[in-house]
Amino acid sequence: MKIRNVLLLKLIILALLTKPFPAIAQSIEFTQIPPPGSAGYVYGIVHDADRTKYGVALFIEVFGTEWTKPTFDSPITPIQANGTFVGNIVTGGQDACAQTVSAYVVPLATDHGSIRASGQGSLPSALDQVSIAHTSALRSPVVALMFAGRVWQVKVTGDCVWGPGPNHFARDNAWVDAQGRLHLKISYVNGAWRCAEIISSESLGYGTYTFRFDSDVNGLPNPIVVGVFTYSHDPEYAHREIDVEFSNGAVVGAPQNWQFVVQPYTENDHRYRFSAPANMASSTQVITWSPGIASFKSFVGHPTIGPRQLVLDYSVQRAIIGYLEFNPPPSPGDMFSPVRVTSPTNITVLDTSDYSKRNVFYRARLQRLSETDAPAPFSACSTQSNVPPAGTEKVHLNIWLLNGTAPGSEDQEYEVIMRGFEFQPETIDLQSLRPRVELRNAQPSSKEIHVIYPAK
Repeated sequence: MKIRNVLLLKLIILALLTKPFPAIAQSIEFTQIPPPGSAGYVYGIVHDADRTKYGVALFIEVFGTEWTKPTFDSPITPIQANGTFVGNIVTGGQDACAQTVSAYVVPLATDHGSIRASGQGSLPSALDQVSIAHTSALRSPVVALMFAGRVWQVKVTGDCVWGPGPNHFARDNAWVDAQGRLHLKISYVNGAWRCAEIISSESLGYGTYTFRFDSDVNGLPNPIVVGVFTYSHDPEYAHREIDVEFSNGAVVGAPQNWQFVVQPYTENDHRYRFSAPANMASSTQVITWSPGIASFKSFVGHPTIGPRQLVLDYSVQRAIIGYLEFNPPPSPGDMFSPVRVTSPTNITVLDTSDYSKRNVFYRARLQRLSETDAPAPFSACSTQSNVPPAGTEKVHLNIWLLNGTAPGSEDQEYEVIMRGFEFQPETIDLQSLRPRVELRNAQPSSKEIHVIYPAK
């Protein structure tokens, strides 16, 4: 057996071993899914559900539209005595190229009309109300590689086209060299442009995601998009997608050809565009995801990222409970003790200057977040606007073509190289740490306080 095949077999075994143990309390999982471009059935198992009362509603996502399977007239697949289920997901049309398969455990008595999908852009909302468990999976063969000490799945679509793009994604367009660097490329093979994407084998959750690039992407043609991001197949919270993206074309747009995004990008404070320095041969992109807060940093080169010390600036607003008036306002020195941290984005400043007016307090809302004890980035931002909670998201690294548009002549190849990926779980508990509080503005009408959470 060739060395490459032996290594691939080891990686596949490792990928299977690193899968989470299946839950045993009202859960569902797929055990087999046919690869893209082929006909076949999905197989799975349901845990801790009464088969006489529940069944499985199956769906496939084809080019952004959802469809009930196996048929519109039979939307609920029975659960067998041993908890397993089997369903045909390729019954016509373009089903063979379906990208995602979803399964919901629903009561057999559910009104069929409320849970069927026939080409909508999203699954029926009733599913979340009636189901006791659900799962979604990318319909891609198990092809694994090892990068940065982690197992990743390579997206392989065969002759099918999937999002983003839509594009073909090829097994051979993602590989790791002898230095441990990840190569993702776009090339023209067998009559089509083919792109590359890999997906982490585990969900990491809150923490700091550090992506280290070892190539200058600024000169890539404008149909090409490079992305590093979190993404869940579950559509809740806009798929929990948080991105760093590069493009000289419509996705971002030169000269500000990089962007930080919390999806959906159309919401306020969800997208920040910036330009990278010229001839940036290497760079580091950082996403820090905490409950209610997402912050981003971009560095030239590969600096060592120091321990986090959060600095939060709050604007203070007066609030009155009951009928007590607060006139004149107290002096600043009397006003800011004690301070109670009620959430990362809200603290309450109680007034102790006049105990006859104890129903009066000041509420402080987060305006700015910054971090110290790390090299200065050339670009940074943060947002507290509808940041999704952590869930089932995984890390994706990709290079793709907007609308599948050809980037140049067919004899050209386009590549991005990544030196590494690092993840540091969230270790700062904003609820429990005792911050140092400083009064920054003594004007009663526009007070600010400065809260510093020490590094941990």
